[in-house]
Amino acid sequence: MLDHDDPLPRHSKAHFLFQLGRYEEGWREWRAARQCYERALDGELRADQLAKAVYFAGVLGEIFTDNEKSEGFYRGVLERQDDNAEAWAGRAILYQQWANSDAKAPAELYAQLSYLVRRASELLKRQLGKGSDFQTYLSLADLYIETCDWTEAREQLDLAASVCGGSRLKRAKVTTRRGLVCYRLGEHAEAVKNFRQALLVKPADLTLRSNLGNALLQLKQFETAQDEFARVLNVAPGNIDALCGAAQVRIELADDGDPDQYGIAVDFLSDALKYGRNQESGSKRLENSVIARIYYGLGYARIKSYEADVSRPASMALREARRDFQQCKEMDPSDSKARAAIEKINKFMRRRMRESLLDVWGPLVIFFAGAAVFLFAQLDFLFQRTAIRSSFWVPPEGEFKRATVYIALTFGSLLFMVSAASV
Repeated sequence: MLDHDDPLPRHSKAHFLFQLGRYEEGWREWRAARQCYERALDGELRADQLAKAVYFAGVLGEIFTDNEKSEGFYRGVLERQDDNAEAWAGRAILYQQWANSDAKAPAELYAQLSYLVRRASELLKRQLGKGSDFQTYLSLADLYIETCDWTEAREQLDLAASVCGGSRLKRAKVTTRRGLVCYRLGEHAEAVKNFRQALLVKPADLTLRSNLGNALLQLKQFETAQDEFARVLNVAPGNIDALCGAAQVRIELADDGDPDQYGIAVDFLSDALKYGRNQESGSKRLENSVIARIYYGLGYARIKSYEADVSRPASMALREARRDFQQCKEMDPSDSKARAAIEKINKFMRRRMRESLLDVWGPLVIFFAGAAVFLFAQLDFLFQRTAIRSSFWVPPEGEFKRATVYIALTFGSLLFMVSAASV
């Protein structure tokens, strides 16, 4: 209220709105903060603007995924202050995220990444002993977690824990990161332990609770995981990670013998697409590779739901599933499973079409053929009776044969007609 041009209060407000799960308000505040940053940092960077430029570069990369502009601000800061540890660390993390994303990365990015990590690590370690060791250890741990150097990450977290003192909040920050390391390494039981310990201090942390749900899911503790995701979604219906996790729980339960859960999984995945592709309502923007996985999950759930209840109209269920797999292939052309699923559906639908044609036209052909025979038998009988009346004498055996043929044709054709009509 006092300074409409200062981006930092808006930055903080947007961050905490996201923490509360109020994503639509948060996105509006992020856009307002971006406009303030752009106005404040327009033109050549001054020495007193470097800290704001580093913050803005982080926002551009992590929130708006504008990698090129983010890199430009980091580069601008480092041209003015080559020993800025935060800028080097932020740039290294940006490059790693850029390399992992769907966005086209510059050719030199991969060659520069290892140098950026070394340079950032060196400068951060120079800050130790200057009064902010805990935050420096956390920054080092974040750098190593992002670049998947688990040994170094654990070492820095141990050092951070050693300077926590009696602060429960600081210790929770350490255990949260330890949980992430354990989860990435597949040590899911240890991850659950760390996430639960951190939640004792930060029970309203939606990201932390969603991570706990995913760790429980990996341990196949489906009911407990479902409860954690539900607690997140009750507060923040647009939390993408919780929606995807809740859908996976339902698919696992359905695979274990409760097919009704497939339909609920479809609803969760549909919501994840709705919120993730709408930049103003979800917890994050979905990349193409993630969208592809969601579409594959949708197709899988629809197919399994149909297989569990074949009384449903096959054409609608299979067409919806095929559409999902096609969307998956469009988002990720290298997904071989989606291509195989589409081919299977097409073969099945062609076979069903042939069977449907036989089911529809077969009884009709039999019915009309029977009707034609029935009509022929009646006409033949009438004409023969007329001929008999005009003659003086007919042998008894001939009369008997004609009656036998008439009865066989009449009742045989009626039998076929009734059978065809009842199919």
